[in-house]
This record gives sequence, structure tokens and C-alpha cells, in this order.
Amino acid sequence: SRIVGTFEGWSRGTQFKLENGQTWEAIGPGTHHSKRESPEVTIERTLIGQTLMSVEGVSSRAIVRQVE
Repeated sequence: SRIVGTFEGWSRGTQFKLENGQTWEAIGPGTHHSKRESPEVTIERTLIGQTLMSVEGVSSRAIVRQVE
């Protein structure tokens, strides 16, 4: 899916509304600052049970949980 609107990075507590209607929240440590318009995202679960969100054009990934 894609982030609705402008993506400006994340820190703990940042919420991401996706075009598919889902909302995800960054819950891990760390921050990232970057500005992109409606970037594509990929959500994947790791072998240890964490859920990671990758954002198109960003090398780091956010640890997230689904809110909606």
C-alpha cells in the first residue's frame, strides 16, 4: 500500500494511515526524518515476531504495530 499524504519520517508514536485503510504506529526506538509524497510501504513480520515497515526510498525500517 502507500502512505496517505506526506510522509515526514517517524519517531515512537508516529501513526501512518495507508491507502488500504490500515493505520500503523511506530513503537520501536529510533527516529528517521525524510519527506516524501505518498511513498509505497511494505509491512513484514520477522522470525522473532516483530512487525517492520519499509518505506520506499528509506534505508531504515520502523518497528510498528497495527492500530486499525
